Amino acid sequence: MYQGILKDDGYFSAIDPMKRIMVAENTYDLGEYLINLHRSGELKTDFGEVSGRMVYYPPCHLREQNIGRPYQELLSLLPGIDLEPVDGSLYCCGMGGIMGFKR
Repeated sequence: MYQGILKDDGYFSAIDPMKRIMVAENTYDLGEYLINLHRSGELKTDFGEVSGRMVYYPPCHLREQNIGRPYQELLSLLPGIDLEPVDGSLYCCGMGGIMGFKR
């Protein structure tokens, strides 16, 4: 049924479209995976102190993936860190993410 709709002449064309969907539905960004572990209490967080001020520039592709800012949340778990995220009009590199994600 999906063969014509999910046609792919590229690298993954040899894999059945429904199998590709199954893989995609079970694939996570590393930050998303780690923050899910943290939220369920399964991530070890007895980190040593890191004193200092840091600026976090969230990658554009996270916005396109619509998974929030897992790396910012993970960095904020470090004791002693003063984390300042880049927001507003600077929260875009103008390239649609490092991998050119499209909706």
